Amino acid sequence: MKIPYKSFYLLVIASLLMIACGSTHTKKNTPITDNQGSFIFTVKDTDFFGIETAADRYAYNYSVDWGDGGHDSNVTEGITHDYEKKGTYTININGKFPKLKRCYTVLPAPSVEISSIEQWGDIEWKDMSNMF
Repeated sequence: MKIPYKSFYLLVIASLLMIACGSTHTKKNTPITDNQGSFIFTVKDTDFFGIETAADRYAYNYSVDWGDGGHDSNVTEGITHDYEKKGTYTININGKFPKLKRCYTVLPAPSVEISSIEQWGDIEWKDMSNMF
């Protein structure tokens, strides 16, 4: 009788640890150091930027270097970022990022506001329709 309870408690503890450690959006101050495989682009004259994903169709797990010292890791859906001041920023996306659905610099989001693409990286794009 004691063995099933022990297994049950171990299962509960393991489940709680997985829930606690499996954050979908963790803010970190660890910059992306391997830029070779990253999708890198520039936005101009903005103090806000948003990335919309197709998380309803594809799995994501990516990191973003916002170009102002801000970094987000383990992102699994769309994300936004506020800059301290209006300016030009180079954004670096690395990891599992199968589709860029839309980006925007103002809400409501009228259109894509990417001014240039510096590098496509080695991201395995699943769908590029309506990306820009």
